[in-house]
Amino acid sequence: PGEVAEGVDLRLKWRAGREAASHMVYLGTHVEDLALLGTTDECTFDVGLLDYDTIYYWCVTETNDAGMPAVYAGDVWSFSTPTYRVVDDFEAYDDECNALFFTWLDGLGHSGAEDCGIEPYRGNGTGSMVGNDITPFAEQTIVYSDQQSMPLLYFRTSETSLSFPAEDWTAGGLSTLSLRFHGAPNNAGQLYLKINDTKVIYDGDATDIKQALWQPWLIDLDVVGADLQNVTQLTIGIDGPIAAGKLYFDDIRIYP
Repeated sequence: PGEVAEGVDLRLKWRAGREAASHMVYLGTHVEDLALLGTTDECTFDVGLLDYDTIYYWCVTETNDAGMPAVYAGDVWSFSTPTYRVVDDFEAYDDECNALFFTWLDGLGHSGAEDCGIEPYRGNGTGSMVGNDITPFAEQTIVYSDQQSMPLLYFRTSETSLSFPAEDWTAGGLSTLSLRFHGAPNNAGQLYLKINDTKVIYDGDATDIKQALWQPWLIDLDVVGADLQNVTQLTIGIDGPIAAGKLYFDDIRIYP
């Protein structure tokens, strides 16, 4: 990997030393205490799943019983794993085949896109509408970071859900789900999330959704009670007898 790895499930690669018959691969979080992971005759080694937000050191010792010397220790390299895992940063959405509401399914539904191979969706039966009603569908002015966020217009009980292949939200030492939300003065209702079918109610002041500024919501995954090793859906919801308004969401991440 480079100085910053792209993920935490890594395969190390290197160029073999002259006349090296095999390679002893060492890895650790302390430069003076590297553990032998194994020996291989290839110039690549799968180290498995590492921890997020960690600096790792590694080296390769070349061996050749017929050589002189028979063992030659290489330089020590280092790399950092990502600080967090991205669930959705809303940057990949566009106004065509990858529109927000094709992925974050809402109560309004959509008419599909034949050219994109997307079937119509009749909605989830709630009072939510994802995206602006004209292009650009993703919000590009009220954003927390980068270029886009997700607008959510809601009335009474409202939900929008993101579905994906099963993910392990504990892998690599992950423990805290984080997202940013931005409200408006006339908003009302109770904000919540669902991880699969497990509901997590916003634990801050319920009137925070009235604040026209970006606010963090940090969720301790160790106490939510969901099956975190088999997460297939994340839902954002608002409910309450007078729930109505508009919220924006950005930077859904998981931290160790």
